[in-house]
Amino acid sequence: MSRKLMVRVPPSEFQITPETKIQWACYEQGLTTHAVSTTLGNLKSSLDSQNASFDEHLILLSGRLVSHQYKQVSKAQIKHLDKALPFLMEDELTEEVSCFHFASAVPTEPLRSSVESGTYKNTGSSSSSPSPTSQYLAVSAIKHTDMKALLRYLDDQALSPDQVLAEAEIPIAHGSSINVLLDKDSALLSVSGEAGLSMDAAAVGFALAHLQNSQPELSKLPVILQYDPGQANDEYQANLLQKTIQNLGWMVETTPLPGSVLNYLSEQFSNTVITGFCNLRTGQYCDHSKKSTSGKWVKGFMAAAACWLLLEIGLMTGNGLLFSSRAQQYWHQSAALYLEAFPKDQLIHNAVKRNPGSVDIQNRLKSRLNNTRADAKTASFLQWLSIISQQAQGAGLISPNSLSFNRQSQTLSMDFKANSLAQVEQFQVALKSKGFHGKLENAHQEPGGVIAQLTVGELP
Repeated sequence: MSRKLMVRVPPSEFQITPETKIQWACYEQGLTTHAVSTTLGNLKSSLDSQNASFDEHLILLSGRLVSHQYKQVSKAQIKHLDKALPFLMEDELTEEVSCFHFASAVPTEPLRSSVESGTYKNTGSSSSSPSPTSQYLAVSAIKHTDMKALLRYLDDQALSPDQVLAEAEIPIAHGSSINVLLDKDSALLSVSGEAGLSMDAAAVGFALAHLQNSQPELSKLPVILQYDPGQANDEYQANLLQKTIQNLGWMVETTPLPGSVLNYLSEQFSNTVITGFCNLRTGQYCDHSKKSTSGKWVKGFMAAAACWLLLEIGLMTGNGLLFSSRAQQYWHQSAALYLEAFPKDQLIHNAVKRNPGSVDIQNRLKSRLNNTRADAKTASFLQWLSIISQQAQGAGLISPNSLSFNRQSQTLSMDFKANSLAQVEQFQVALKSKGFHGKLENAHQEPGGVIAQLTVGELP
Protein backbone atom coordinates (compact mmCIF):
# COMPACT_ATOMS: atom_id res chain seq x y z
CA MET A 1 0.00 0.00 0.00
CA SER A 2 1.31 3.47 -0.86
CA ARG A 3 2.49 5.98 1.73
CA LYS A 4 0.51 9.20 1.49
CA LEU A 5 1.75 12.56 2.67
CA MET A 6 -1.30 14.45 3.95
CA VAL A 7 -0.69 18.21 4.25
CA ARG A 8 -3.40 20.49 5.66
CA VAL A 9 -3.66 24.26 5.57
CA PRO A 10 -5.99 24.93 8.57
CA PRO A 11 -8.86 27.47 8.54
CA SER A 12 -6.81 29.90 10.60
CA GLU A 13 -4.73 30.69 7.48
CA PHE A 14 -6.20 33.17 4.98
CA GLN A 15 -3.39 33.32 2.40
CA ILE A 16 -0.48 31.30 1.04
CA THR A 17 3.01 32.47 2.00
CA PRO A 18 6.19 30.69 3.15
CA GLU A 19 5.09 31.52 6.73
CA THR A 20 1.65 29.91 6.33
CA LYS A 21 1.11 27.43 9.16
CA ILE A 22 0.46 23.86 8.02
CA GLN A 23 0.18 20.35 9.45
CA TRP A 24 1.42 17.14 7.88
CA ALA A 25 1.04 13.46 8.63
CA CYS A 26 1.73 10.11 6.98
CA TYR A 27 -1.10 7.73 6.16
CA GLU A 28 -0.18 4.11 5.48
CA GLN A 29 -2.07 0.81 5.80
CA GLY A 30 -5.00 2.37 7.65
CA LEU A 31 -2.82 4.19 10.19
CA THR A 32 -1.97 7.88 10.43
CA THR A 33 1.12 9.17 12.19
CA HIS A 34 1.00 12.00 14.69
CA ALA A 35 0.41 15.33 12.97
CA VAL A 36 3.46 17.60 12.75
CA SER A 37 3.05 21.39 12.72
CA THR A 38 5.37 23.57 10.67
CA THR A 39 5.28 26.31 8.04
CA LEU A 40 4.85 25.89 4.31
CA GLY A 41 8.37 27.15 3.60
CA ASN A 42 9.89 24.62 6.04
CA LEU A 43 7.88 21.56 4.96
CA LYS A 44 10.81 19.81 3.23
CA SER A 45 13.19 20.31 6.14
CA SER A 46 10.49 19.03 8.51
CA LEU A 47 10.04 15.91 6.38
CA ASP A 48 13.79 15.35 6.19
CA SER A 49 14.12 15.64 9.93
CA GLN A 50 11.68 12.73 10.25
CA ASN A 51 13.38 10.77 7.42
CA ALA A 52 9.97 10.61 5.75
CA SER A 53 9.44 9.55 2.14
CA PHE A 54 6.12 9.20 0.33
CA ASP A 55 4.56 7.77 -2.81
CA GLU A 56 1.72 10.32 -3.00
CA HIS A 57 1.37 13.94 -1.89
CA LEU A 58 -2.07 15.31 -1.03
CA ILE A 59 -2.94 18.87 0.04
CA LEU A 60 -6.13 19.71 1.96
CA LEU A 61 -7.30 23.33 1.90
CA SER A 62 -9.93 24.84 4.19
CA GLY A 63 -13.00 26.83 3.20
CA ARG A 64 -10.98 30.01 3.76
CA LEU A 65 -9.06 29.28 0.55
CA VAL A 66 -11.35 27.04 -1.52
CA SER A 67 -15.03 27.45 -2.30
CA HIS A 68 -16.83 24.15 -2.80
CA GLN A 69 -20.38 23.95 -4.20
CA TYR A 70 -22.78 21.59 -5.93
CA LYS A 71 -24.50 22.82 -9.10
CA GLN A 72 -27.30 21.52 -11.26
CA VAL A 73 -26.15 21.65 -14.88
CA SER A 74 -27.74 20.76 -18.20
CA LYS A 75 -26.36 18.25 -20.69
CA ALA A 76 -25.55 21.14 -23.05
CA GLN A 77 -23.48 22.84 -20.33
CA ILE A 78 -21.64 19.57 -19.70
CA LYS A 79 -20.48 19.52 -23.33
CA HIS A 80 -18.96 23.00 -22.94
CA LEU A 81 -18.03 22.76 -19.27
CA ASP A 82 -14.75 24.68 -19.51
CA LYS A 83 -16.62 27.77 -20.69
CA ALA A 84 -19.77 27.26 -18.60
CA LEU A 85 -18.10 26.48 -15.26
CA PRO A 86 -17.01 30.03 -14.33
CA PHE A 87 -20.50 31.39 -14.96
CA LEU A 88 -22.08 28.65 -12.83
CA MET A 89 -20.02 29.83 -9.86
CA GLU A 90 -20.32 33.56 -10.57
CA ASP A 91 -23.00 34.20 -7.93
CA GLU A 92 -21.03 32.35 -5.24
CA LEU A 93 -17.82 34.35 -5.61
CA THR A 94 -16.96 37.81 -4.32
CA GLU A 95 -14.47 38.57 -7.10
CA GLU A 96 -14.37 38.28 -10.88
CA VAL A 97 -14.50 34.70 -12.15
CA SER A 98 -11.30 35.33 -14.13
CA CYS A 99 -9.44 35.46 -10.80
CA PHE A 100 -10.30 31.81 -10.04
CA HIS A 101 -9.22 28.36 -11.12
CA PHE A 102 -12.01 25.77 -11.24
CA ALA A 103 -12.16 21.98 -10.94
CA SER A 104 -15.24 19.80 -11.25
CA ALA A 105 -16.35 16.19 -10.82
CA VAL A 106 -19.55 14.19 -10.96
CA PRO A 107 -20.48 13.18 -7.37
CA THR A 108 -20.45 9.44 -6.75
CA GLU A 109 -22.49 7.41 -4.30
CA PRO A 110 -23.54 8.00 -1.57
CA LEU A 111 -23.25 11.76 -2.17
CA ARG A 112 -25.19 11.71 -5.46
CA SER A 113 -28.24 10.13 -3.81
CA SER A 114 -28.36 12.65 -1.00
CA VAL A 115 -27.86 15.61 -3.34
CA GLU A 116 -30.49 14.51 -5.84
CA SER A 117 -33.00 13.65 -3.13
CA GLY A 118 -32.80 17.21 -1.85
CA THR A 119 -31.15 16.32 1.49
CA TYR A 120 -28.00 18.24 0.63
CA LYS A 121 -28.58 21.98 0.31
CA ASN A 122 -25.19 23.29 -0.74
CA THR A 123 -26.08 23.36 -4.42
CA GLY A 124 -26.25 27.07 -5.01
CA SER A 125 -29.51 26.36 -6.85
CA SER A 126 -32.90 24.82 -6.36
CA SER A 127 -33.02 21.69 -4.21
CA SER A 128 -35.37 19.95 -6.58
CA SER A 129 -34.28 16.76 -8.29
CA PRO A 130 -32.54 17.26 -11.63
CA SER A 131 -34.51 16.90 -14.81
CA PRO A 132 -33.71 14.05 -17.24
CA THR A 133 -31.60 16.54 -19.24
CA SER A 134 -29.50 17.71 -16.27
CA GLN A 135 -27.32 16.41 -13.44
CA TYR A 136 -25.50 17.61 -10.34
CA LEU A 137 -21.84 18.60 -10.50
CA ALA A 138 -19.33 19.15 -7.70
CA VAL A 139 -17.29 22.33 -8.26
CA SER A 140 -14.28 23.74 -6.39
CA ALA A 141 -12.78 27.19 -6.94
CA ILE A 142 -9.49 28.71 -5.76
CA LYS A 143 -7.82 32.01 -6.58
CA HIS A 144 -5.07 31.78 -9.16
CA THR A 145 -2.79 33.76 -6.85
CA ASP A 146 -3.21 31.21 -4.05
CA MET A 147 -2.81 28.18 -6.32
CA LYS A 148 0.30 29.58 -8.00
CA ALA A 149 1.83 30.53 -4.66
CA LEU A 150 1.13 27.07 -3.19
CA LEU A 151 2.73 25.23 -6.09
CA ARG A 152 5.65 27.66 -6.28
CA TYR A 153 6.61 27.29 -2.60
CA LEU A 154 6.29 23.49 -2.83
CA ASP A 155 8.30 23.38 -6.06
CA ASP A 156 11.07 25.40 -4.38
CA GLN A 157 11.37 22.42 -2.02
CA ALA A 158 11.23 19.82 -4.81
CA LEU A 159 7.73 18.78 -3.76
CA SER A 160 4.87 18.26 -6.19
CA PRO A 161 1.35 17.41 -4.94
CA ASP A 162 -0.70 14.77 -6.74
CA GLN A 163 -4.00 16.16 -5.45
CA VAL A 164 -5.14 19.50 -4.08
CA LEU A 165 -8.60 19.19 -2.53
CA ALA A 166 -11.09 21.17 -0.51
CA GLU A 167 -11.35 19.51 2.89
CA ALA A 168 -15.09 20.23 2.78
CA GLU A 169 -15.37 17.43 0.19
CA ILE A 170 -14.43 14.76 2.72
CA PRO A 171 -17.53 13.21 4.41
CA ILE A 172 -17.22 13.46 8.19
CA ALA A 173 -20.56 11.89 9.18
CA HIS A 174 -21.75 8.30 8.77
CA GLY A 175 -25.18 6.83 9.06
CA SER A 176 -28.19 8.88 10.18
CA SER A 177 -26.57 11.78 11.99
CA ILE A 178 -25.47 15.37 11.67
CA ASN A 179 -21.77 15.83 12.33
CA VAL A 180 -20.02 19.01 13.38
CA LEU A 181 -16.21 18.96 13.32
CA LEU A 182 -14.89 21.87 15.40
CA ASP A 183 -11.46 23.32 14.61
CA LYS A 184 -10.79 26.43 16.71
CA ASP A 185 -13.02 29.19 15.29
CA SER A 186 -14.12 27.12 12.25
CA ALA A 187 -16.31 24.10 11.72
CA LEU A 188 -17.31 21.53 9.12
CA LEU A 189 -21.01 20.60 9.06
CA SER A 190 -22.04 17.34 7.39
CA VAL A 191 -25.35 15.48 7.12
CA SER A 192 -25.56 11.67 6.79
CA GLY A 193 -22.24 10.95 5.13
CA GLU A 194 -22.32 13.89 2.74
CA ALA A 195 -19.51 16.31 1.98
CA GLY A 196 -19.18 19.04 4.58
CA LEU A 197 -20.04 22.72 4.67
CA SER A 198 -17.16 24.92 5.80
CA MET A 199 -18.22 27.83 8.04
CA ASP A 200 -17.32 29.85 11.12
CA ALA A 201 -18.05 28.02 14.38
CA ALA A 202 -20.41 30.83 15.39
CA ALA A 203 -22.54 30.15 12.28
CA VAL A 204 -23.27 26.51 13.14
CA GLY A 205 -26.31 27.43 15.24
CA PHE A 206 -27.80 29.53 12.41
CA ALA A 207 -27.16 26.73 9.89
CA LEU A 208 -28.96 24.17 12.06
CA ALA A 209 -31.85 26.56 12.67
CA HIS A 210 -32.22 27.01 8.90
CA LEU A 211 -32.08 23.23 8.47
CA GLN A 212 -34.91 22.85 11.00
CA ASN A 213 -37.11 25.24 9.05
CA SER A 214 -36.34 23.95 5.56
CA GLN A 215 -36.19 20.23 6.36
CA PRO A 216 -37.95 19.58 9.69
CA GLU A 217 -37.62 15.80 9.25
CA LEU A 218 -33.88 16.16 9.91
CA SER A 219 -34.57 17.50 13.43
CA LYS A 220 -34.90 13.91 14.58
CA LEU A 221 -31.28 13.18 13.74
CA PRO A 222 -28.69 13.41 16.54
CA VAL A 223 -25.87 15.95 16.29
CA ILE A 224 -22.35 14.54 16.82
CA LEU A 225 -20.00 17.35 17.90
CA GLN A 226 -16.30 16.44 17.63
CA TYR A 227 -13.24 18.49 18.54
CA ASP A 228 -9.46 18.17 18.95
CA PRO A 229 -8.64 18.01 22.67
CA GLY A 230 -5.03 18.83 21.88
CA GLN A 231 -5.91 22.36 20.75
CA ALA A 232 -6.32 25.07 23.35
CA ASN A 233 -9.90 26.26 24.02
CA ASP A 234 -11.46 23.72 21.61
CA GLU A 235 -13.12 21.85 24.49
CA TYR A 236 -14.47 25.12 25.87
CA GLN A 237 -15.73 26.13 22.42
CA ALA A 238 -17.34 22.70 22.02
CA ASN A 239 -19.24 23.05 25.31
CA LEU A 240 -20.57 26.50 24.34
CA LEU A 241 -21.63 25.22 20.91
CA GLN A 242 -23.29 22.19 22.50
CA LYS A 243 -25.51 24.41 24.63
CA THR A 244 -26.42 26.55 21.61
CA ILE A 245 -27.46 23.49 19.59
CA GLN A 246 -29.37 21.97 22.51
CA ASN A 247 -31.32 25.20 22.94
CA LEU A 248 -32.54 24.71 19.35
CA GLY A 249 -34.05 21.36 20.36
CA TRP A 250 -31.40 19.04 18.94
CA MET A 251 -29.93 16.01 20.70
CA VAL A 252 -26.17 16.59 20.96
CA GLU A 253 -23.35 14.15 21.67
CA THR A 254 -19.95 15.79 22.20
CA THR A 255 -16.90 13.57 21.75
CA PRO A 256 -13.17 14.36 21.54
CA LEU A 257 -11.21 13.10 18.57
CA PRO A 258 -8.57 10.39 19.21
CA GLY A 259 -6.04 12.53 17.35
CA SER A 260 -5.82 15.78 15.46
CA VAL A 261 -8.31 17.08 12.90
CA LEU A 262 -5.76 16.21 10.17
CA ASN A 263 -5.54 12.61 11.42
CA TYR A 264 -9.32 12.34 11.36
CA LEU A 265 -9.69 13.84 7.88
CA SER A 266 -6.88 11.60 6.52
CA GLU A 267 -8.63 8.48 7.79
CA GLN A 268 -12.00 9.62 6.47
CA PHE A 269 -10.51 10.45 3.09
CA SER A 270 -8.74 7.10 2.76
CA ASN A 271 -11.79 5.12 3.90
CA THR A 272 -14.47 6.99 1.96
CA VAL A 273 -16.29 5.30 -0.93
CA ILE A 274 -16.61 8.61 -2.78
CA THR A 275 -14.22 8.91 -5.70
CA GLY A 276 -15.58 11.98 -7.48
CA PHE A 277 -13.30 14.52 -5.80
CA CYS A 278 -12.54 17.89 -7.42
CA ASN A 279 -8.77 17.80 -7.83
CA LEU A 280 -7.52 21.36 -8.28
CA ARG A 281 -4.20 19.94 -9.58
CA THR A 282 -5.71 19.82 -13.07
CA GLY A 283 -5.98 22.00 -16.16
CA GLN A 284 -3.27 24.62 -16.30
CA TYR A 285 -1.93 23.41 -12.93
CA CYS A 286 -1.59 19.75 -13.97
CA ASP A 287 1.79 18.21 -13.18
CA HIS A 288 2.99 17.03 -16.60
CA SER A 289 6.25 15.68 -15.16
CA LYS A 290 4.42 12.81 -13.50
CA LYS A 291 3.40 10.13 -15.96
CA SER A 292 1.46 6.96 -15.36
CA THR A 293 3.10 3.55 -15.61
CA SER A 294 1.06 2.72 -18.68
CA GLY A 295 2.17 5.99 -20.25
CA LYS A 296 5.80 5.13 -19.56
CA TRP A 297 5.30 1.67 -21.07
CA VAL A 298 3.67 3.09 -24.17
CA LYS A 299 6.35 5.77 -24.56
CA GLY A 300 9.08 3.18 -24.02
CA PHE A 301 7.53 0.97 -26.67
CA MET A 302 7.19 3.91 -29.03
CA ALA A 303 10.83 4.87 -28.43
CA ALA A 304 11.96 1.30 -29.15
CA ALA A 305 9.80 1.20 -32.28
CA ALA A 306 11.22 4.53 -33.41
CA CYS A 307 14.80 3.27 -32.88
CA TRP A 308 14.00 0.09 -34.79
CA LEU A 309 12.43 2.10 -37.61
CA LEU A 310 15.44 4.43 -37.79
CA LEU A 311 17.77 1.42 -37.84
CA GLU A 312 15.70 -0.21 -40.58
CA ILE A 313 15.70 2.98 -42.63
CA GLY A 314 19.45 3.29 -42.11
CA LEU A 315 20.02 -0.28 -43.28
CA MET A 316 17.77 0.20 -46.31
CA THR A 317 19.50 3.46 -47.17
CA GLY A 318 22.91 1.81 -46.82
CA ASN A 319 21.84 -1.13 -48.98
CA GLY A 320 20.42 1.26 -51.54
CA LEU A 321 23.66 3.20 -51.74
CA LEU A 322 25.66 -0.04 -51.97
CA PHE A 323 23.45 -1.47 -54.72
CA SER A 324 23.50 1.84 -56.57
CA SER A 325 27.28 1.92 -56.47
CA ARG A 326 27.51 -1.67 -57.70
CA ALA A 327 24.96 -1.00 -60.45
CA GLN A 328 27.08 1.92 -61.68
CA GLN A 329 30.15 -0.27 -61.59
CA TYR A 330 28.46 -3.10 -63.53
CA TRP A 331 27.06 -0.64 -66.06
CA HIS A 332 30.52 0.77 -66.79
CA GLN A 333 31.85 -2.77 -67.21
CA SER A 334 28.97 -3.67 -69.57
CA ALA A 335 29.45 -0.45 -71.53
CA ALA A 336 33.18 -1.20 -71.94
CA LEU A 337 32.44 -4.72 -73.26
CA TYR A 338 29.73 -3.38 -75.58
CA LEU A 339 32.05 -0.75 -77.06
CA GLU A 340 34.62 -3.43 -77.78
CA ALA A 341 32.04 -5.05 -80.07
CA PHE A 342 30.51 -1.83 -81.38
CA PRO A 343 33.14 0.89 -81.02
CA LYS A 344 31.29 3.33 -83.29
CA ASP A 345 28.07 3.50 -81.18
CA GLN A 346 28.05 7.21 -80.33
CA LEU A 347 25.01 6.91 -78.03
CA ILE A 348 26.93 4.69 -75.59
CA HIS A 349 30.04 6.92 -75.80
CA ASN A 350 27.93 9.96 -74.80
CA ALA A 351 26.26 8.07 -71.94
CA VAL A 352 29.65 7.01 -70.52
CA LYS A 353 30.91 10.60 -70.56
CA ARG A 354 27.80 12.55 -69.47
CA ASN A 355 25.17 10.34 -67.88
CA PRO A 356 26.31 6.84 -66.88
CA GLY A 357 23.47 4.37 -66.49
CA SER A 358 21.04 6.35 -68.66
CA VAL A 359 21.13 3.73 -71.48
CA ASP A 360 20.06 0.09 -71.03
CA ILE A 361 23.05 -1.83 -72.39
CA GLN A 362 21.12 -5.09 -72.60
CA ASN A 363 18.33 -3.64 -74.73
CA ARG A 364 20.86 -1.79 -76.85
CA LEU A 365 22.78 -5.01 -77.50
CA LYS A 366 19.59 -6.91 -78.41
CA SER A 367 18.66 -4.18 -80.87
CA ARG A 368 22.10 -4.34 -82.44
CA LEU A 369 21.98 -8.12 -82.82
CA ASN A 370 18.48 -8.03 -84.32
CA ASN A 371 19.62 -5.47 -86.86
CA THR A 372 22.63 -7.61 -87.72
CA ARG A 373 20.45 -10.68 -88.33
CA ALA A 374 18.07 -8.64 -90.46
CA ASP A 375 20.98 -7.37 -92.57
CA ALA A 376 22.26 -10.93 -93.04
CA LYS A 377 18.85 -12.21 -94.04
CA THR A 378 18.35 -9.31 -96.41
CA ALA A 379 21.72 -10.11 -98.03
CA SER A 380 20.79 -13.82 -98.45
CA PHE A 381 17.44 -12.89 -100.03
CA LEU A 382 19.11 -10.67 -102.62
CA GLN A 383 21.62 -13.40 -103.35
CA TRP A 384 18.83 -15.94 -103.86
CA LEU A 385 16.87 -13.57 -106.03
CA SER A 386 19.86 -13.12 -108.34
CA ILE A 387 20.44 -16.90 -108.72
CA ILE A 388 16.72 -17.72 -109.20
CA SER A 389 16.33 -14.96 -111.78
CA GLN A 390 19.28 -16.34 -113.77
CA GLN A 391 17.85 -19.89 -113.70
CA ALA A 392 14.39 -18.68 -114.67
CA GLN A 393 15.83 -16.96 -117.69
CA GLY A 394 17.84 -20.08 -118.60
CA ALA A 395 14.75 -22.27 -118.36
CA GLY A 396 13.03 -20.43 -121.17
CA LEU A 397 9.78 -18.55 -121.12
CA ILE A 398 9.06 -18.42 -117.34
CA SER A 399 7.20 -15.30 -116.22
CA PRO A 400 7.09 -14.73 -112.39
CA ASN A 401 3.75 -13.44 -111.08
CA SER A 402 4.71 -12.97 -107.35
CA LEU A 403 7.55 -13.61 -104.90
CA SER A 404 7.33 -14.03 -101.07
CA PHE A 405 10.42 -14.51 -98.87
CA ASN A 406 9.98 -16.05 -95.37
CA ARG A 407 12.90 -15.05 -93.13
CA GLN A 408 12.05 -17.46 -90.34
CA SER A 409 11.94 -20.57 -92.57
CA GLN A 410 14.48 -19.18 -95.08
CA THR A 411 12.26 -20.12 -98.05
CA LEU A 412 11.06 -18.30 -101.12
CA SER A 413 7.58 -18.89 -102.47
CA MET A 414 7.04 -17.94 -106.14
CA ASP A 415 4.06 -18.06 -108.49
CA PHE A 416 4.98 -18.12 -112.20
CA LYS A 417 3.71 -19.05 -115.68
CA ALA A 418 5.50 -21.55 -117.90
CA ASN A 419 4.81 -22.86 -121.40
CA SER A 420 4.52 -26.44 -120.20
CA LEU A 421 4.92 -28.72 -117.18
CA ALA A 422 8.19 -29.96 -118.69
CA GLN A 423 9.53 -26.43 -118.56
CA VAL A 424 8.65 -26.33 -114.81
CA GLU A 425 10.58 -29.55 -114.22
CA GLN A 426 13.54 -28.13 -116.19
CA PHE A 427 13.47 -25.09 -113.85
CA GLN A 428 13.58 -27.35 -110.76
CA VAL A 429 16.63 -29.17 -112.11
CA ALA A 430 18.38 -25.88 -112.80
CA LEU A 431 17.76 -24.70 -109.21
CA LYS A 432 19.10 -27.97 -107.81
CA SER A 433 22.32 -27.50 -109.72
CA LYS A 434 22.82 -24.21 -107.85
CA GLY A 435 22.24 -25.72 -104.41
CA PHE A 436 18.50 -25.10 -104.11
CA HIS A 437 15.53 -27.39 -104.00
CA GLY A 438 12.25 -26.45 -105.61
CA LYS A 439 9.10 -28.06 -104.23
CA LEU A 440 6.13 -27.89 -106.54
CA GLU A 441 3.18 -26.87 -104.44
CA ASN A 442 0.61 -26.48 -107.19
CA ALA A 443 0.35 -26.56 -111.01
CA HIS A 444 -2.60 -26.46 -113.43
CA GLN A 445 -2.96 -26.19 -117.17
CA GLU A 446 -4.50 -23.15 -118.75
CA PRO A 447 -5.06 -22.26 -122.41
CA GLY A 448 -1.99 -20.02 -122.47
CA GLY A 449 0.33 -22.35 -120.52
CA VAL A 450 0.92 -23.77 -117.02
CA ILE A 451 0.40 -21.77 -113.79
CA ALA A 452 2.68 -23.17 -111.05
CA GLN A 453 3.57 -22.42 -107.42
CA LEU A 454 7.06 -23.37 -106.24
CA THR A 455 8.70 -23.19 -102.78
CA VAL A 456 12.48 -22.68 -103.04
CA GLY A 457 14.96 -23.36 -100.26
CA GLU A 458 18.61 -24.17 -99.78
CA LEU A 459 19.61 -27.79 -99.95
CA PRO A 460 20.69 -29.19 -96.59
